Order: sequence, then structure tokens, then C-alpha cells
Amino acid sequence: MFCRFTLLFQAAMLACMLSNIAHASGTVTISVIQNDPVDAVGFRIIKEAYRRIGMIALASPLPSKRAIAAADSGSNDGDAIRAEGMEIQYPHLLRVPEPVMSIDTYAFTTQAEGLEIKGWNSLRGHQVCIRQGIFLQEAKTNQLLVSHVVTIADAIRMLIAGRCDVATLSKWAWLEIAEMHAGNIRQLQPALASNRMYHYLNIRNAHLLAPLAQALQQMKADGTMTILENKDKEVIEAAMTSYSRQKVSQARSSLKAD
Repeated sequence: MFCRFTLLFQAAMLACMLSNIAHASGTVTISVIQNDPVDAVGFRIIKEAYRRIGMIALASPLPSKRAIAAADSGSNDGDAIRAEGMEIQYPHLLRVPEPVMSIDTYAFTTQAEGLEIKGWNSLRGHQVCIRQGIFLQEAKTNQLLVSHVVTIADAIRMLIAGRCDVATLSKWAWLEIAEMHAGNIRQLQPALASNRMYHYLNIRNAHLLAPLAQALQQMKADGTMTILENKDKEVIEAAMTSYSRQKVSQARSSLKAD
């Protein structure tokens, strides 16, 4: 009963806010990192948040650094999701205080052994592939042996070619691995890090901070955020299962050949 009252109260507060910001209607253009499944999930969530405050969010796919630069310059209205602290480097960006989602970063490798994961420092002495423009990973690996790549597929190709020992990716990388029919790749446990991701607005859209935060809180309370974040869960698990079956099949074929 209390939870229902809370949801009703939040909905009433949101409606009140909307009545006071009649100008907060129309369309916004949001920077999204192109070909990035995590950003696609983040945009899926914030698109619904904008819908709840009476606005339409359109995606503007760009390479990572260009994406956030476009939001900071005002060419776009905001950036889909980034780690906390981007407003320090980009002074024209404002962070919506309610997190959109949390992202776990894992070490992916083709090595059968020799890697024990206990945080970023455990990658010392290994060649690490990270995607350029993923600022959090760049900060965590600036003292490591690093090769920068553009896409998840590039990172996977580097692993297969033996040009890096580890690639730092999210679980969504399994979609690319399965599609590429990649080699013997493992996702090491535990995660290197878990980070909350936030939506950022260009400073001219400061009036949207409170209503968007309220909408995200409401989405979390009513379960919408979990549904949208987990929409790819079954597909990822299917990709991992398919990949595991593929490895078993390859092993059996090898035994028969021997």
C-alpha cells in the first residue's frame, strides 16, 4: 500500500513539474556512441524518460569523443550515458543526478591460463585493448600497456590475432563474438569494475535536469528501467550458449581428427 502511494505521489509530482515547464516540449538530439550496444541500451532508457516528460529524443550516432564534444558544444542537446565526472572535463555539460544504469567491465582473453583478475592492476604486464574515447577505461589503464581500438569488433580481432592479451569490454560484447564466430574467447571473472552511468545535458537544457531525474526515479520504482536494461539479457545468454556449444563441437571434431 505504501509503495503504491509512493508511486502515485511521484507521478503527481512529475505532473506538477510538467505543468510548470510548458516549454519543455518538442524534440532533443542526443549524442550516442555509434555501434555501441551499451549506449544503445542507455538511449533506450533515456528515450522513455524524455517521453514521460512530453519530449521526443532522437539519437545522433558519433564516435565517442565527437559524441561528447557535440553535446558540450551545443551541437547536440546532450549525451546518452557517461560515467560520473565528465562535467569536470566538459564544462558545458550538466549531469542528471539520477543514474541511468550500471555497467560491469570485464577482461576478455583468448589465453587459457595465467590471468587472475583482481581489479585493473592485475592487468599490469599484459597488452590491453581498450576502445578509444571510453574515458573511464582510459583513466584506469593510463599506466598499462594499451592499444586503442575503435569498435568492439576491432578489440575481438586484436585478441584473435594475438595483438593484445586482454580486451576490456562489457557483457554485450558476446553479441559481437557470436556474430563474428570468433575464436576461443573467455570472459574472466570477477568484473574489473562496476560503474554507474549518467545522462548529460548541455547547459542550455538545465531546466530539464529535475524532470528527467524524477522520470528516471519513477522508471526505477515501477520496474520499467529493469525491463529496458534487461531487454538484451536473453539474447546475450543465447549468444554465450551458442558460443559454448560451438567450442564443444570444435573440441569433439578435434578429438575425432586425432
